[in-house]
Amino acid sequence: MVNIELKNIKHTKLADTKALITVKLAEQLLEGNASNRRFRRHHGEHIARQMKLGRWKVSPEPIVVTDKGRMANGQHRMWAIVQTGIPCEFDIKVIPDEDFDEIFAILDQGATRSNSDILNADNKIVTPISYLLRSCGVQKVTPEDLRPYVESDMGRLLQRLRDEKINGKIWRHTCFKAALTVCVLSGRTSEERAFEELRHVNSTPITKWPHIFGQLFWQLTDTTKPLYISGRSLDNDWFMRSVYALTTIEAGVFLKTIRISKTFARNAKDDALAVLKNINSSVLK
Repeated sequence: MVNIELKNIKHTKLADTKALITVKLAEQLLEGNASNRRFRRHHGEHIARQMKLGRWKVSPEPIVVTDKGRMANGQHRMWAIVQTGIPCEFDIKVIPDEDFDEIFAILDQGATRSNSDILNADNKIVTPISYLLRSCGVQKVTPEDLRPYVESDMGRLLQRLRDEKINGKIWRHTCFKAALTVCVLSGRTSEERAFEELRHVNSTPITKWPHIFGQLFWQLTDTTKPLYISGRSLDNDWFMRSVYALTTIEAGVFLKTIRISKTFARNAKDDALAVLKNINSSVLK
């Protein structure tokens, strides 16, 4: 067990409980981390990303360390400091070493708030945006990542979709809604034309739908043919085939079937990334 010099923790002027953790001290605290929970690298990388983007703020959840330097809570934050080289302020709670087991057993038992809760936004709006961000490389989507999109035309389109109350598994699916926003915002189709077709398929039997929309329905609901449904990829069949169907609307040409070529998939992905960057250019930093 490393012997941490707790006097090296420098308190700031912000509040008596806030303290500056340097890279060196974070390294020392990690050395005394033998009894902490299993390290989740993706969570550490998420915190490091927030630090690099200047988004990190003091959490009300303190770094908990015993008077002998045994860390009970905070390993991911300490790891992020070491990885980024960025000293950060934290609330520090120092407990007697003999209380470690008792305190460790009750940490992190509270319910977490979802991104929708934090943003006070409908999950039907947040979920398609989260899918697009994850699929374009954001490992853990935060409220700060989502906010520019919720407050943009993308959020407005998704709110309109929600308010239209379109029925049907296909049209309510997260990936179809994500595809519609990409197609409209990239100019693949117009907003009014897209909603006109949605209202049409919502109010008529499938025999009266545009043929390509019937193909989309059958391809996505045919249980005999496996679909690629990753929530972290734009190659997701629900997304890519929806883009294909929606792309044909503006030209007034409804093809007989949906076949995704490599060129089409690459262009669709480029459009999705361009739409995201146009709203928030720093999203993938």
